[in-house]
Amino acid sequence: MDLKLFMTCPRGFEEVCLNEMEALGAIDCIKDKGGVQFEGDLNSIYKINYNSRHGMNLLWEIAILEANSIDTLYESILGINWDDFISIVNSFSLQIRIRECDYIKNSHFAKLKIKDAIVDFFKNKFNDRPNISIKDPDIPIHIFIDKNQIKVYLNSSGDSLFKRNYRTAIHKAALNEVYAAGLVKLSNWQMDRIFIDPMCGSGTIAIESSMIIHNIPSGYLRRKYAFMHWLNYKPNLFKEITELSNDGIIKHKVVDVYGSDVYDRCINLLNASISKFDVGLNIKSSVKGFKYVDFKDSHVITNPPYGVRIGKKDNLEYMYKDLEDKVLDKTKDAFILIEDTDCINYFSSKVEKIAQVMNGNLKCCFIKISS
Repeated sequence: MDLKLFMTCPRGFEEVCLNEMEALGAIDCIKDKGGVQFEGDLNSIYKINYNSRHGMNLLWEIAILEANSIDTLYESILGINWDDFISIVNSFSLQIRIRECDYIKNSHFAKLKIKDAIVDFFKNKFNDRPNISIKDPDIPIHIFIDKNQIKVYLNSSGDSLFKRNYRTAIHKAALNEVYAAGLVKLSNWQMDRIFIDPMCGSGTIAIESSMIIHNIPSGYLRRKYAFMHWLNYKPNLFKEITELSNDGIIKHKVVDVYGSDVYDRCINLLNASISKFDVGLNIKSSVKGFKYVDFKDSHVITNPPYGVRIGKKDNLEYMYKDLEDKVLDKTKDAFILIEDTDCINYFSSKVEKIAQVMNGNLKCCFIKISS
């Protein structure tokens, strides 16, 4: 366990992410803003990338540097033995985040200096250089600058882990897969209860809940990770880890998950995603409004329109009230993601705030309503 790692996650889900990292074998976990620090090894990197439902990008810290000027920033980056991590046949990308730094007046210029330092390392040593790729790099590099400290990471995930590879198209108000799995976890679903999302859109919450109950790894349909381009990649170890994880899939029928929506195009997207799996998800989909759903003794989570990307804001109060009346007439509680505004006052039942979270650039509140 000699590697320093950091798993990023959506704001508001840090505790959920920390608990998952510990369950997946991470050592010395520390919760931070937007993620979790811990220690691990290559086995940890492969296992966590393949299984994590709640993390976004797993970063490996390869250096901590000091700099007090643009010139010393360049020299510090140049001093890393980059050929330990990147070959000249690889492409790389660079992402920097600056929390506070007096000597950096222009973040774009700082990024160019860092890029130059990496390229110059290879030109000086091999008279050749790796390519830079923005869209599909082999080695994504992340740099975090806070005052005089520079932390350098390799992104082991590549594409964010919310990309499970079951989507066939993007719904304009679709919920991020990591976000959806986090809501299911925060709701403390007792998995002997039928699960219903009555306004499911393209079905992300329903799919994530079914993957959870069947113990299907989050990376089951995914084929690419950035660590596959690392010089120390061990494909046999990764194969062993994925096979062991897949052995834990529960293939027999368990409690049903229901996803319904008033729009048939949404249910078509849900069904297309379900068809990607070669193991049964037990998701029952239907085109119907929530008023026609039987909520009897069910666990309900839904992400209704906010009146921002879809729906009309003026209709929200009536819609929320109708949803509340219909759900609580048949079951004891329900979990709803709402925009963090006066919308919480639209409910007349008991309301409990579960978490304050960000959905894209919208401040939202995950609430529980109960009779």
